[in-house]
Amino acid sequence: MSEDDMPHYRSDEAGTASKRDIRHHLLAETRRDIRQMTVLGVEAIQQAVAAKAYYHASACAVVTTSYFTRQAKKLARVNDCTLIDRDRLALWIVAFQSRS
Repeated sequence: MSEDDMPHYRSDEAGTASKRDIRHHLLAETRRDIRQMTVLGVEAIQQAVAAKAYYHASACAVVTTSYFTRQAKKLARVNDCTLIDRDRLALWIVAFQSRS
């Protein structure tokens, strides 16, 4: 990830990143340098579930332009984490474009 791709943080008065910025970072984290198809494993799910618990979020999701392993799907199901793979993402994009 290049420096231009990194999300920018602002600090609250205590000197820590605000929850809004951290949520933005979790959503903005990308792998723009990967050009080939990869399959997401349990690590991405573990990170999302841990962030959900840490920030007392009501939901969590992992979105990818790829697919998930069977183990990742199982872990997500057990932890109530929504998974959006490339097929579902493509459907969302088509539906959004048809509304415009």
